[in-house]
Order: sequence, then structure tokens, then C-alpha cells
Amino acid sequence: MKDKKIYCPCCNSELVVTHRDRYEDLVDHVSNPNGTPSMKDGYQCIVESCSAHKLNATWLQDGELFMNPPDGISWSQAHNTLESLSSNGTGYALNSFTHYMEEGRAKVKKFTKSIKIFKYKITFYPAELGWKYPMNKQFLPNFFHWKVEYWRESRDGLGYTSIYPDYRMIKHCIRKFKTSYNSVLYNPVENRNSLKDCIDLIKAEQYGHPDDRRYVKITSWILNIFYKERVSNIKIIAYAQGLTKIAW
Repeated sequence: MKDKKIYCPCCNSELVVTHRDRYEDLVDHVSNPNGTPSMKDGYQCIVESCSAHKLNATWLQDGELFMNPPDGISWSQAHNTLESLSSNGTGYALNSFTHYMEEGRAKVKKFTKSIKIFKYKITFYPAELGWKYPMNKQFLPNFFHWKVEYWRESRDGLGYTSIYPDYRMIKHCIRKFKTSYNSVLYNPVENRNSLKDCIDLIKAEQYGHPDDRRYVKITSWILNIFYKERVSNIKIIAYAQGLTKIAW
């Protein structure tokens, strides 16, 4: 499939491939931080009067910016100059994935609100429209779907630590149990780890030891009360697999 056209944020001219080099993008950094970056097309502005051209700026297809300024100009000076001259204020290539992602994040942040209650903070923000929309709209705020985050003030009082309400963790654990249960039924021999996950959730344990966290105990209670048939099946399979040391 032909690459989507991307444009210079300083003069709006179409960026063209001028070379290939080993640029470390986010994928390289996450998947192989200590490895050699893969070869990628380098896009540049070929308008000689454009500041991006004079600063020797290079973009990747996803819009990520790399600077290789001429002698006498530091990287930070070049980067700050290009950002200040760019129409989007970020320096990312126009009509690119990164440009639209950062644009959407900025708009979501604009509508983000927080409420402080003693040492706690609750943050409300709109979700993104999502992948069902065109790329230029995917990251924009969806005002019909809002998300909530909970924070607790750190001990030194200099920041906040994210906390997860019990109901979210219980929901996650129930979902994990269902997924693991289906894997066990499909092939109990090959999916022995899934069987152990089910057992831990049923018994409120972690790696065979009691887990006293509140949401774990509530999850165990829900499974034993409302998922009796599945719990019974797990017990039968556990004994069949030789896990006879488990005391139910």
C-alpha cells in the first residue's frame, strides 16, 4: 500500500524521501532498546528557503522528528526553533500518525478536570474516538464516553500515585478467570498455567500463598457463589492433573 503523504509543519510543502538511515523510533526503543535500529526512510523538506530545510530536519513516515542541525547550532536550539515555527507547535509532520495523536492528546487534556478530596484526587477526561474513525479523528475527544482515574497523594506530598478501585480490579480478575477457564477446557495439559491461575483466583491465593488483598477476597467469594459449576470443573481437572495437594 502506498505511504500516506506527509507535509512540512513549517511551510506545508510535501515531504519527500531523501535517504535511508538507522533512526530509532518508539517501536525500536520499546522492543529492542539496546539493539541496532532498523533502516528507515528519511523524509525532508526540499524547499531551500524553509527553516526545516536549513536546519536539516528529518521525519519518519509516522511523523516523528529527528534533527541533525548544521555546525554552530545545537540540537536543542534547532529543535526549539522548528517547534516555534511549526504550524502545529510540535514539529511533527503534518497529516502523520504522530501529528494527529499529539493533537488529540492536547484536546483531551484541555477537557480534563480534577477534583481534590483531602489526600485523594479524582480525574475525569473524555475517551478517544478510537480506531473506527479516520486517522485524523481517532485521537479526538469522545464527549459521550468519559474515563475516571483515582490518585492518592504520595507520602512526601510532592505528587500523586495512581490507585485502582476494587470494582475495576474485581472486573479484571473475573475476566481473567473466564479466559483462563476457557483455555483449561480447551487443553488442560498444555494450559496448566491457566489452571493454576483459576485455582489462585478461586482460593484467593497468589502463587500458592494466601492473598489478603480485599479485591482478591471479594473475587474469590463471587466465583464460589456465582460460578459454582465452573469452580467445580476446575476442581475436577485439578485433581485429574495431579494437583492433589490443593486443599479446597
